[in-house]
Amino acid sequence: LQSASSAFTSPSGAHKLVARFHPIPAIEGFDRKLEIAMDAGSIIIERSDWIAVNKPSGLSVHNEPEDLLTHLKRLIGIRTHPIHRLDRATSGVILLAKKRSAAAYLQIQMGSSDTEKHYESILRGKVQPHSGSWAQPLSNQAEGRRNPQGRKADRVTARTDYIVLNKNSYLTRTLLKLHTGRQHQIRRHAALSGHAIVGDSRYGDRRYNDMMASRYGFSGMCLHAKHLKIVIEGEPVTLSAVCPQNWNVFGC
Repeated sequence: LQSASSAFTSPSGAHKLVARFHPIPAIEGFDRKLEIAMDAGSIIIERSDWIAVNKPSGLSVHNEPEDLLTHLKRLIGIRTHPIHRLDRATSGVILLAKKRSAAAYLQIQMGSSDTEKHYESILRGKVQPHSGSWAQPLSNQAEGRRNPQGRKADRVTARTDYIVLNKNSYLTRTLLKLHTGRQHQIRRHAALSGHAIVGDSRYGDRRYNDMMASRYGFSGMCLHAKHLKIVIEGEPVTLSAVCPQNWNVFGC
């Protein structure tokens, strides 16, 4: 992963603060969300105005009785404000503010050209070439497997870079970098490339996902927010999280 990560190094230079932690245990299934627990080991790093955590796959960020914000309030005693979004099925790094004033500042920083979002994913099939970009225009809203790009009149520019980390005869593990922020961008670009994310129930093939669940006992989606690089109060910060342990069943 070291060599793959270097391909996405920010031209502004190395980021100084690196936080890493142990993976959250594998999630058995989305319908068992009340059993998805967070503890102190879920916290990547905490500061006076903000906190970064590892969101498990299957846990919504908000708008549910047992969501990320609820779990986090139990841990630190205050209600937090998410700075960006992660889909329920996506695991990994998420940044939250402890105060509304901090949320406004961090949202501005999140939109800066210095901010980088890197994801790791397991995709269906053999991705070729070893590295490249997906640049199919996308609408700026969620779509479906029949037309992942959305209506032609609604499509805008979108770009996702990828590099292959590992592969076997059936699957490819990739590191991906977002250059734009269209909704479900990585999921839609992967599907359009012919390499849908394993476990993606919205853009992938349902029968294929059912087969993978039956054969490997896997329930979830193989998309993980791996690194978030952002400048906070003049200091470059890199937040990182290892991928869920239940990905190991795929051997890539």
